[in-house]
Amino acid sequence: MFYLRRFSYLAVVACIALTPAPLVAEPNPPETAKPSAEMVRLVDEYFNETKMIDALRINNDCLFNVANIEQCACATDAKMLAKLKSAWIVAVAKETDPAKIQEKMKQQWRKTFAPAQMRYLIAFYRSPTGRKVTKALVKEQPKGVDIEEPMAKIIQATRKAILLKIADTLGGVESQVDLMLGVARATATGMQSAVPKNQPRMAIDDINRTIAAQKNQVMTVLEPMLAPGYHLAFKKLSDDELSEYLAHLSSPTGSSIYKRGLQIYQTVMNETATAIGNRFGRILQSQDS
Repeated sequence: MFYLRRFSYLAVVACIALTPAPLVAEPNPPETAKPSAEMVRLVDEYFNETKMIDALRINNDCLFNVANIEQCACATDAKMLAKLKSAWIVAVAKETDPAKIQEKMKQQWRKTFAPAQMRYLIAFYRSPTGRKVTKALVKEQPKGVDIEEPMAKIIQATRKAILLKIADTLGGVESQVDLMLGVARATATGMQSAVPKNQPRMAIDDINRTIAAQKNQVMTVLEPMLAPGYHLAFKKLSDDELSEYLAHLSSPTGSSIYKRGLQIYQTVMNETATAIGNRFGRILQSQDS
């Protein structure tokens, strides 16, 4: 059965999404513009304030954990499964250096956002509530906790409503499922590229159909986990602090920054997954030759 081994990977999405009150209107710089020294400094400050590199380590452990091979592999032979796991561990270790992934994200943030947007984000993360949110999302995540539906019954109704609004503002279950399935698609596509030409490959359309067929099933499984998962993540924040966080997320500027930031994050994760798939395939191919 598919389940969230950890809810922690949402830390990355949430860190991108957090934003202060609406900004004074200032157009985003063109993505082709060379970032200024000020913009380089501001993005560095933002990533430091949000502990992004720690969030990426959590994210990598969840999205690319070797347990995914055990859940997804069709091999029933113990030796074959061990071979797949060994190749996967090597591929992931080579392609998921958090510092390198963070630098890819920084490059996109420098080209995409304006200095005023970064200053407001930094100001929020330096506020008492912003610091508590970062600490809750990155430093105090429950480790190895399986989230079960009955937990939802112990959450007070008002708090649950706030948590669900936060989740909805962050894209809800669908955005999380799209992220995970996007990574799965990129990994599978990368693996296929390493298959020798004289051997059968799975067509990209077949991969897409297989992934799409899983979406509703996965969403059905994850939907009951949403409120309990956010409850675990934010258990040390008061209802008032959660409401302040929600206001930041749902502001017009906050929403636009989140949407673009999430696109950057998903693109980088898909590129990482493709690289893992390519290397995984090459390792297996070299072992068979």
